[in-house]
Amino acid sequence: QITERENLIRQNVLKNINNELQKLQDQISKEKSNEQILKESLEEKIEIVQEIEDEIRILEKQILERMFLWKIIIIYWARQVGKTTLCEKIVNDFSGKSKYIKCDLYNNQELLDYKNPTKFLNAVSDFDLVVLDEAQNIENIWIILKNLIETYPKKQFIATGSSSFE
Repeated sequence: QITERENLIRQNVLKNINNELQKLQDQISKEKSNEQILKESLEEKIEIVQEIEDEIRILEKQILERMFLWKIIIIYWARQVGKTTLCEKIVNDFSGKSKYIKCDLYNNQELLDYKNPTKFLNAVSDFDLVVLDEAQNIENIWIILKNLIETYPKKQFIATGSSSFE
């Protein structure tokens, strides 16, 4: 026969077990809620990336439609949105001779010195398509672009940048 004291101890143990179970259920519920929040956040980010990829595809189509109709195409867009990837794809898919110049590299900045136009004009003379990526890093880029266009009116030039060309 169970004494009253044993019954109280048993009830206390059951109460503690129920409390622990409730805490575990609350924790599981909270983790599920956090998991749902993370899932929704990830879905939103995936949607944003897809929208950017769609914009890049549209931009690529527009660029390809205008190639060799316009002497120079300027792609001015925010950082880290795919300008470099887009231009690398255009260069890789281009059937003629092309040159891709990363203007944030020091040796290319020396090559594109507006005070020595012969140097950069000679550097691109053999190419039909020339991409100047991150062109804002080049001092007086507009002078260089003007010289390129005037010297080689049948070539296509693409310049990209994420900050203003000054």
